Amino acid sequence: MAIDVNDLFYAYSANDAIKEKGEYGGAVTTIMKYLLEEGIVDAVVAVEEAADLYDAKPILITDPEDVIKSAGSLHCGTLNIAKFVSKYLDGARDMKIAVTCKPCDAMTLKELMRKRKVIEENVIMIGVNCGGTMPPVPTMKMIRDVYELDPADVIKEEISKGKLKKTEWVEEKTVKDVP
Repeated sequence: MAIDVNDLFYAYSANDAIKEKGEYGGAVTTIMKYLLEEGIVDAVVAVEEAADLYDAKPILITDPEDVIKSAGSLHCGTLNIAKFVSKYLDGARDMKIAVTCKPCDAMTLKELMRKRKVIEENVIMIGVNCGGTMPPVPTMKMIRDVYELDPADVIKEEISKGKLKKTEWVEEKTVKDVP
């Protein structure tokens, strides 16, 4: 089978738990887990939910079973992953890492690599799509004011071109609603 530039392939995790939690089938999470399991990298740098859906934190994962913690997207997690790698991981000087990268993260990491502040040979970048990020406080205000929802009830949101596109929320039920 010949593969040409711009060919498109769909990938889904064979791991049901990762497939369910992943944003689009868990392919990226599965790749990260594989890189750790096979000893290709010492650690994975990713993002996980902190206090809630609107709060993200960078994490360093060394156990393949913990990679699932980073599955899914956090659109209000406006983190600088390149700074995390450069400053807190000493530019990956002493470890081989895989990093999930939005396009802005990848560009910043490449610039830091060019300046030798991050060791290129020790970093595998796994690109993820980015429809944009939104700051947490204004997003919660918009959900409250525009959608008339309690931000704490939102369980999932989607962003397209920097705009909130869709939300899923917990519907309140009473005992009378239960069959």
